[in-house]
Amino acid sequence: MPDSECSAPAFFKHCVAVSFPLAIIGKTTAQTATEFDRSSRQLLSDCRNTTKQFRDAFADIREMIGDTTEAAKAAAQALTKTFLREYKWSVLIPAASSNPHARNTHLHAKPVHETNQ
Repeated sequence: MPDSECSAPAFFKHCVAVSFPLAIIGKTTAQTATEFDRSSRQLLSDCRNTTKQFRDAFADIREMIGDTTEAAKAAAQALTKTFLREYKWSVLIPAASSNPHARNTHLHAKPVHETNQ
């Protein structure tokens, strides 16, 4: 501002002209900061909720895998037991019936106390 315009009313006009836009900028900045705070809090809350949901889902998956593994082990043991039983009988029955006069020592084994006499 030139020296000739340094009167009080001119200076006041200049201050009002500068302060009004600054006040608008200040108000807009405060509104923006408030909205940013609200948005960041919401984003953080959503992130925490998502993390908790993921942890819960992951724990459920681990539990299901454990249950499935135990069920598979039990099924494998039952299948092995059934297979061995069926295999034993499939071998013993034909062997016993192939020669009715032959003595099958597996089917008619003597007790231990009789073998040493």
